Amino acid sequence: MTKRFNFPGLAASLALCAILALGTGCNTLAPGHSRGSIQFKAAGPNVLSTKAHWGEDVGGTQSGTQRIIWDDGDIIRLASNYAQSAAGDNSFEYAVIDVSNGKNAAYSYGRLSPKSSTSGLFWDEDKARSEHKFWGVYPSKEITLSGDEARIEGNIPDDGLLMVSRLDAASDEAVSLYFYPAFTTIKAKITNGTGVPVTINSISFSSDSPLHGTFNARIGSQGVEDVQVAQPAPTPTPEPEETENVFWESAGQQPGELGTPDYFKDAKVGEKIRIYFTRTDQWYYNVKLLSRNWGALTYAELNGADHLDLSNYPVEQNVESYFEFTITEDILSKLYIAPVNEYDNATCALRMQTGGCTVSRIVYISSSGTKAASGIATKAGARQYVVANEVGDSLADEATMAAFSEFSMIPKDITDLKLSVTYTAEGKGTITKFMDLSDITFEAGKQYRLVGIVLPDALDVVDIVVVSNGQVIHLGRDTWKF
Repeated sequence: MTKRFNFPGLAASLALCAILALGTGCNTLAPGHSRGSIQFKAAGPNVLSTKAHWGEDVGGTQSGTQRIIWDDGDIIRLASNYAQSAAGDNSFEYAVIDVSNGKNAAYSYGRLSPKSSTSGLFWDEDKARSEHKFWGVYPSKEITLSGDEARIEGNIPDDGLLMVSRLDAASDEAVSLYFYPAFTTIKAKITNGTGVPVTINSISFSSDSPLHGTFNARIGSQGVEDVQVAQPAPTPTPEPEETENVFWESAGQQPGELGTPDYFKDAKVGEKIRIYFTRTDQWYYNVKLLSRNWGALTYAELNGADHLDLSNYPVEQNVESYFEFTITEDILSKLYIAPVNEYDNATCALRMQTGGCTVSRIVYISSSGTKAASGIATKAGARQYVVANEVGDSLADEATMAAFSEFSMIPKDITDLKLSVTYTAEGKGTITKFMDLSDITFEAGKQYRLVGIVLPDALDVVDIVVVSNGQVIHLGRDTWKF
C-alpha cells in the first residue's frame, strides 16, 4: 500500500518561507529491508534538470512578496539522521512532478517522486518517529551529516536559486519541510531622470567583503547559518585605473589660457576630460575649448559640435553641471602641440571661451596605475568584490527599466554595499555614478527590492526606497557620486 504525496511549492521573501509538505508512506516493507518505509513515491520521469524560478509578485495582502515556482523535473535531495535508503544511505534524491498552481496565489504545487522508482528513505523502526530529523536542499547537492548537524557547500554565482530546509522532529502523519532561499537577493530598477534618452549599460554592487565565491554553511531552520567563505575570490588581473587629475581649478578667475604646454604630452586616446560649470544666464550659455594654436576641439558626444550651449547640451540654471568627453585621435593632436622651433614660445596647453556660465574646474581622467579588473575604482580605491549585470535597456526621459535587475550574494550580513550604474546619455557620453548604501544592513538570506533609483538631471540627491517582504526598511535621501 502506498500513498501519493502533494508537494506545495514555494514563496520566498524576507520572512515568507517556501513550503513542501511531504506525506509519509504506510508501514510496508521494502524488498531486502527490515524497516518501515517513508515512501515519497509517485509515477514520474527520472530527470536531472533543476530549474525552479522566480515568479511574479504575489499581490494582495502579500504584495511585495515574490513566489518561487516549481518546474516539472526539479530535483531536491533529502537527508536524515536516522532514515536510510535500501542501500544504507542517509540521503536520497526526489523529483518534483505534475506541477500546477494552487488556490493560494503564494504557492505552486507538484508531487514528489524518488529519482529511482523502487527506492527512497525508510524509517529507522528502532527510533521514535520524533527522533528523526530531515534536511533538504534544492538544487540537489551533497549534504554532509555530522550528528544532528547538516552542512552544504554553495557557490555564487554557479548555484542559481539555492534553497534549504530543516525539520527537527517528524510525526507519524507527515513530514513537512519549509524551504528558504540560501542567498541574499537584491533587485534594482532604474528610472531615467536625466532629461535625455539614455542606455543603462550595467548595474553593479560592490563591497570590501566577499559577495561571491564558494562557501560552506549549516542548514538552519530558516536558511543557512554559520556561513564560512571557503574559497576567496581569485585576485583579478590588473588593468589600467582611471585617476582623476585636476588640470585647472578656478581661484576666482574665469579660464582663458589653461595649463602648461606639455601637460597632455603623455595623454592617450580613450582617456577623458570633464568640465564642471554652472550656467548663470537665464537665456543662454556656451563653453568652447581650443588648442593653444586656436584650433577648436570637436566632440563625438555632441555629434561633432565644437562647443556646448543650450541647444546641444541643456542644463539647469544655477546648478553645477559637467560635460565629459573622450579623447580621440583628433582631440589628442590638439591637446599637445610640440613647439615648432626654438622661437615657438607656447604659454598654455588649451584655451577656453565661455559666456553665460562660470567654470569651476577641469579634470583630466588618465589611465595610469592599476586596479582590480572586477573592482570599482572610486576616490577611496578599488573594491575587490563585485556582482554586476550587463543591462542594455534604452530609456526615454522619465522611463523605467522594464524588469528588475537581480543579484545573488553570499548569505552574510552586508553593511558596506555600494551601488554603481553606468549609462550612456544622449549628448553627454558614458557616465558612471556611485551611491553609498552603507547605512543599510542587508541581512543574510533575505530578499530586497531597490526602487526610486533615479538618474538625476542635475541634482544628484534622490529618494531611494528599500523594500523587503512588502515592508519599507529604508527611505532616505541618498547622493549620487561620480
